[in-house]
Amino acid sequence: MKNRSALFFSLFLVLTGCKNSNSNQPDQKIGDRLLEDPEHHIKDSPDILKHDSTVLYTGWYYVVDTPNSYKRQLDKSDEIYYLDPKPIITAKNVTTFEIYESNTDKKYIGLAMRLDKEGTENWSNATQKAIMKKLAFILDNRLLHVGTVYSQITGGVTALNRGSYSRQELESIRTIIESEK
Repeated sequence: MKNRSALFFSLFLVLTGCKNSNSNQPDQKIGDRLLEDPEHHIKDSPDILKHDSTVLYTGWYYVVDTPNSYKRQLDKSDEIYYLDPKPIITAKNVTTFEIYESNTDKKYIGLAMRLDKEGTENWSNATQKAIMKKLAFILDNRLLHVGTVYSQITGGVTALNRGSYSRQELESIRTIIESEK
């Protein structure tokens, strides 16, 4: 258990998410419909894809400096990012999940995701390429997490650990990701 906590804390330090500057506000929902009933999401609405060629599927993406059609606002924030539309890893690369709590000064709840062999290799290469740059996590075309990479991650684990989501919201996120596998 001690090693697992150390692993998650190390991962938290390596890929630190952006903080919402309005953290005094009450918890907001990620697209209320998504979290109240995670069975209703983009997978069940293929018509969205016909009308919008800028849809991004669930997964991790590079953040780019050049404005493009893949502009997203970070959930629970006013921050805007542009993304490279080619995913680094997708929901299909996730093998297992774990919701965890950090044991640091501030209590953080996060969602750790273990990756398959292909995802581990892609994640390792991407994090090496993106040192001191940002990567972004999309869930059904919504930007949930942006983190700065401080070192290469070779262990095949990634996490949503912004500190902006409740355990219930992370459970709903996990359910959506699992349904896309």
